[in-house]
Amino acid sequence: MVSFRKLDDVNDPKNFTFCLGSQRREISLVELVWRLDLYDRSDATSPEFVVFLEHCNKRLPEEVTETGYWVKIASGSYTVGTAS
Repeated sequence: MVSFRKLDDVNDPKNFTFCLGSQRREISLVELVWRLDLYDRSDATSPEFVVFLEHCNKRLPEEVTETGYWVKIASGSYTVGTAS
């Protein structure tokens, strides 16, 4: 299970929820980007970076569905409800 709540506060730990090792976990967008090593922790936690994230588009374009996106990145083999 993975969910993204699109909350306004990028530091809110309920922004990104996932299961790992049979444990449900929650992290903020700020923590997610440095845990994935997309940005250094010092950069990701800076006030400027938080402003940057707050101004990013967090919605899919109208013509894109979440299911369609997963089918595309899974090379067409995604079945709704099998990942939990």
